[in-house]
Amino acid sequence: GNKLPYQGGVDIPPEITREREILREVVSSASGILGEEVRVDLQESKYVLFAASDELLKRATLVIDSSLNQQLEFWRRRSAKERLQGSLSKVEKEISKGLRVEFTVDPDVMDLVVGPNGANIAQVTEQAGIDRVIVDAANYVVRIVGSKKESVEQARRFLEILSVEVPVPRNLSGMVRSGKNRLDLGNLRDKTGVIKALFDEKRSCVRVTGIATTTENARVLILAHLDYLKKIDEESKELEALQKKLKSMTTDWGDDQQYVYTSSAAPATRAAS
Repeated sequence: GNKLPYQGGVDIPPEITREREILREVVSSASGILGEEVRVDLQESKYVLFAASDELLKRATLVIDSSLNQQLEFWRRRSAKERLQGSLSKVEKEISKGLRVEFTVDPDVMDLVVGPNGANIAQVTEQAGIDRVIVDAANYVVRIVGSKKESVEQARRFLEILSVEVPVPRNLSGMVRSGKNRLDLGNLRDKTGVIKALFDEKRSCVRVTGIATTTENARVLILAHLDYLKKIDEESKELEALQKKLKSMTTDWGDDQQYVYTSSAAPATRAAS
């Protein structure tokens, strides 16, 4: 007669019906526990159980069900891990290709980066043709994501507000701040579009704040003006030296006297120059 007359079944969750290696592992593990009085057959979507008694069938059902749930949990965790690793790999690859960039923003200018109700972000997103801009307001970080490196770089140039320091030689600081040849910071702001341009007396520099293009334009203009002031300063020193030399010579030679003495006995009045 049939040595295993009792028959039952355990359904396999649809998620792992194709994971045959895992399902065979469940059979192997259960068989080791249940012994020869129970047989477990793996079919397409369920396990069919054969047992010598009703009690053994119930035990086999519990063992298979428990083992199956454990394997399902492991499979879900492995699957989640693989998805996360895949996503991480994708992000890392996109960062290395320049398709994702992030930069920090000075808290004082975060509102300027975003614009009223996010208007600046929306405008740059459309103009540069990027996927999205994420503003991490809590940490003052802006992240840009796009499908083209050039578009991402363009968006960054439009959004990243930089503070750049242009050193001013100490001997020129007075000329930079005052006088007819001074550096007109208001005019510099108007010409370049920088947000701020300030002279820092302690550090002897001009600090300009704005997007990359405007700050670079301002830096170039400041350097050109400093070069101009340096030449003016050199010319002034040369002129001063010549004036001193001439004054010394005219004193020595009497050119600064109202009367000069000639070989004749009587003095001759010099014509006024």
